[in-house]
Amino acid sequence: GKKSVESSGGKKKNVGQCYRCGEMGHQSYECPKKDDKCFNCGKWGHRSDVCRAKVTCFNCGEEGHKSPECKKSKKTMG
Repeated sequence: GKKSVESSGGKKKNVGQCYRCGEMGHQSYECPKKDDKCFNCGKWGHRSDVCRAKVTCFNCGEEGHKSPECKKSKKTMG
């Protein structure tokens, strides 16, 4: 006889974390938060390439450069 196959509409249930909003249970392309998140200031609604916030170094805390470009000695964790 014929085998019956149940289909879920081709969608898999994702229990991973969305890299767009950080929430669990969906992927970034399914994210209900349609706005872009800025990787410069961390706010929603724009991307880092159009961000007006000043860049702050995570290493020394000074404005105007990012940590990979920092001339000061690297902070160690711990």
